[in-house]
Amino acid sequence: MKALAIPLTLVALGLVALYVEGGGLGDTVGRPRPAVCGCALQQAAFAAAEAGARPERLQTVTEAYPQLASGVLTRARLGDLPKGVLVQRGQWEWEMTRADLDRILSQMPPHLADEARQNAFFLIENEATRPLLLLAAREQTGADRPQDQGGAPPDHEVIASYLEGVTKDVQVADEEVRAFHASNTALLGGAALDEVKDQIRAFLLDEKRNQRIDDHITDLGGKMDVVVDVTWAKQQAALAGDNPVNRARSGDQVALVAFSGSGCCGPDRVQPLLDTARRRWPERLAVVYIEAQRQPILAARYRVRSIPTLLVYEKGGKEVARWQGEVGWKDLQGALERAGVQ
Repeated sequence: MKALAIPLTLVALGLVALYVEGGGLGDTVGRPRPAVCGCALQQAAFAAAEAGARPERLQTVTEAYPQLASGVLTRARLGDLPKGVLVQRGQWEWEMTRADLDRILSQMPPHLADEARQNAFFLIENEATRPLLLLAAREQTGADRPQDQGGAPPDHEVIASYLEGVTKDVQVADEEVRAFHASNTALLGGAALDEVKDQIRAFLLDEKRNQRIDDHITDLGGKMDVVVDVTWAKQQAALAGDNPVNRARSGDQVALVAFSGSGCCGPDRVQPLLDTARRRWPERLAVVYIEAQRQPILAARYRVRSIPTLLVYEKGGKEVARWQGEVGWKDLQGALERAGVQ
């Protein structure tokens, strides 16, 4: 498999190094932030959102917009926040503003500028993860004394210890190593199991730890009573949904999505599978192919850490299967049929 060359601030949620070693807004914890205007694109979308009706009941982000959040804001509440504030926990405890978003967008490489504006919610969610983890860790451990008073551990140590507790019981069984080797023979260059079993085990352990952290972070916004501005969320749902993956998930068909690339481990082995699926179910299956390295923010939103990655969604958009690396036709066919393609 080929690891994605995604800028550090856009690595899919769950990579421990991002949370522990830096980035994010760790310096903003506990301080109110001034508000400034967003970019013209966001203002236009904001005006369009104002014209529409708000949810009658203040819901969570995922209840109102199931495909918008992918991490720490998934179960955050929707609410009316002060002007310029996008996300908040407590009136003065922690918040992110339009000024923060403008700063993030200004740091994007020029070739990612349009994709970044379209996925501004993801950028804010990604940036919010580290400070919210730090708050959760401090509340759990009591490590809340200012560092300049002495005695308090550095932020990265607090987060590292917290995440170690989250993942301490994660293990990889021998049968998982054997199964991965059997289904990824070509990607492993035909190497015998004994030659690569340690590397496979380390890879699978990282993946399982990342998934455990992903699941924990997904619950964190709800547990910490984080609030997302209701109008901004509606505006962002419209922007973030305008891509082939979201459109396929929102349709009335089962969806098969491949994040891959023509340079992935030689000739792209995903395309023959997609072609077979298209021919088998031309009217009942939506097939989407994404060049992951050309759309790295979209790939990060969908937690793509290596390519190829294949995902199956049932009608209504719920993910029901995911593979990183090669997958055989029999396994893919079974997953599609269980998703309701027939």
